[in-house]
Amino acid sequence: MSTSTGHVAFFPGSFDPPTKGHFAIVQAILPLFSKLVIGIGQNSQKSYAWSAEVRKKMLEDMFRDQAEVQVVIYEGMTIDAAERAGARFLIRGIRDEKDSAYERQIAEANKALSPDIETIFVPSPTGAAHINSSIVREIHKHGGNIRPFIHENIWHYFS
Repeated sequence: MSTSTGHVAFFPGSFDPPTKGHFAIVQAILPLFSKLVIGIGQNSQKSYAWSAEVRKKMLEDMFRDQAEVQVVIYEGMTIDAAERAGARFLIRGIRDEKDSAYERQIAEANKALSPDIETIFVPSPTGAAHINSSIVREIHKHGGNIRPFIHENIWHYFS
């Protein structure tokens, strides 16, 4: 049963690659919204292991059974992309104290830029705090087993 309020949320990130940690955060907050837009941010100063289009397909495959999830690619400021998506809420995952301090600064800046959008901090679910895209990329690069860290719907991208 969904407790959705009709609100739209925006969950930004690089998702390079998407992990079980990302999946767990989406599952935790999805019942609260009628629509969740996952935004793949593009930063011209960064290099990515997978193209934005491949990461978009990965996320669409991860959430293929959840029609309320939409995936978009955006450039520029996250708060602007959230506004374009019609979001009233920005979702930010928090793994540890370092994430918390950094994300709080960004939330304050976003609030100044767009007072109508609230940031919701979501702590990593139990057992997922150690999972991040950088670790998954490194394990994959060295031929290690990444299956414990990625959703089964996207395993085929890594073979």
